Amino acid sequence: MRIILDKKSNVYAPILLVVCCLASTSQGEPTTCSSDVWFGSKCHFRCRCDPPNSGCDQVTGHCPHKCLSGWFGPGCQYRMATSGLPAWATDGDPGTCNSNASRVLTARFLPPIRLAWLVLSASSEEKLKATSVQYFEQGGPTAYCRRNTLVSAPNSFGEVYTTQVSCSARSFVSSIVIIGDGTDYLCSIEISLGETHTQLL
Repeated sequence: MRIILDKKSNVYAPILLVVCCLASTSQGEPTTCSSDVWFGSKCHFRCRCDPPNSGCDQVTGHCPHKCLSGWFGPGCQYRMATSGLPAWATDGDPGTCNSNASRVLTARFLPPIRLAWLVLSASSEEKLKATSVQYFEQGGPTAYCRRNTLVSAPNSFGEVYTTQVSCSARSFVSSIVIIGDGTDYLCSIEISLGETHTQLL
């Protein structure tokens, strides 16, 4: 879950370059931004922590508690697409999981989005492996995303298993469908809009 990103950061391997770039400062001097709202070597990335006044690490943007609702990933710099997903899937709380025992979860996007990847977290490693993700491009056939590294990290609710799923969509995606026995055990669905958002938002 987002609350333990520091313990499972290798799930975000394809995007950790962002954090490395943020962490580099000129002449090795520590970063000092004039406000807790900004971080990074040039103080041009916005902190997106919950609660908002909790501040973030001046170098990496890491939050002391969790990311602001609607954001996730390293430095909480990735906007989350939440269309049609139940509240438990996007609330950032590792203790809330699929309570409806639904075997099919669908997210529809209006307007369609640029889908790059998503992160799934569950309370069962084996069940998470039994979960697959389909996506639908405008005017295209059904396609499947590819699951990458699966990691685990303990928290106050027990063990949480997380996997990053890469999608090779070539155009805008109108919906995704998560299916399989593992959907019963899902606790988090974090869908990236495919780009970082900085101070402009």
